[in-house]
Amino acid sequence: MVDHIKGIGCIARDSVQNAGTDVVFLSADGVRTLGRTIQEVSSPIGDVSKNVRDEIVQFAAGESEFRIKGVFSQENAFYLLTLPATGYTYCFDMRVPLQDGSRRATKWTTVPSAYWVRKNEDLLLGHEGYVAKYNSYADNTDTYRIQYYTNYFDFGNATLESILKKIRLSLLGSTEQNCSLKWAFDYDTDYRATTFILSEGITSEYNVDEYFSDDDTDNEAEYSTGTVLDNISLNIGGRGAVVQIGIEADITANALSLQKLDIFAKDGKMIS
Repeated sequence: MVDHIKGIGCIARDSVQNAGTDVVFLSADGVRTLGRTIQEVSSPIGDVSKNVRDEIVQFAAGESEFRIKGVFSQENAFYLLTLPATGYTYCFDMRVPLQDGSRRATKWTTVPSAYWVRKNEDLLLGHEGYVAKYNSYADNTDTYRIQYYTNYFDFGNATLESILKKIRLSLLGSTEQNCSLKWAFDYDTDYRATTFILSEGITSEYNVDEYFSDDDTDNEAEYSTGTVLDNISLNIGGRGAVVQIGIEADITANALSLQKLDIFAKDGKMIS
C-alpha cells in the first residue's frame, strides 16, 4: 500500500528534515509537514508556514534550489529554512501548533551556507571562513535587535475608527531590559513610540540553617534568577481603522520573550 499525495512536492532537496516522527520540507506553496498531510488527507492542515506563506513563496521563486538549506534542532525544537538570495532565515517553532495548524515563525538576518547537528545536539552553522555554534543570546558577544510586529487589524468593526487607550504586555526577559513599543494606524510607516524598562526582579533567599558546614556554623544561601516575568501597562493614544503594534529591543546576551499582548480601545466615529 502506497500513499500518494496530489499537488504537494519538495522543491529544494536540502530543505527536507526529520522532525521527530514527522518530515518537514519546502514545497511550491510553503513549508509542509508530510506526516500531518498524510494523516489529515488535506494539504492545508500541514501548512507550517501559513502565516508567512506568501512571502516565502515569493522569495523561494528567486532562489537556486541547490542553495536553499534547512535543519531541525531537536534540542531547540525549531526548523530553520535559509533563503540566501533574500538574506533571510525563517525559524519555525515546532513545539506546539497554532489553532490553524501553522507554527510560530520568526525571521533572522543571518544566512548560513550549511548546517550540522552533532550527536550531543549542538547545532553548527557554516559561514564563509568559519563555523558558528548556536548557543547563548549573543551574536559572538555583539548585541542584535529583535523586532516583533503584529499584522494590521481592526477591532471587529471595519466601519468604525478605533481609539487606542492602553496596552498591557507580559514579557519574559532579563532584569532592567530596555524595550520600545511602537504603533501605527492605517498602514502608515510613521510609527509613534514609547519606551519602558523591565523591573529589577526579585532576589530569593533560603532561611538560616538551611544547610550546615563541617564546623556546624550556620550558612545562608541566596540566589537571583536574573530573569523576570514583567507585566507592563502603557497608556497610549491615536485613532484609525486598523492598527499595527510593534515591540523592539536590543538583545545583550539575555533572553526576551513576549508572552501576552492585550490592547484596550473604544469605538470612534464612523469611517466615511
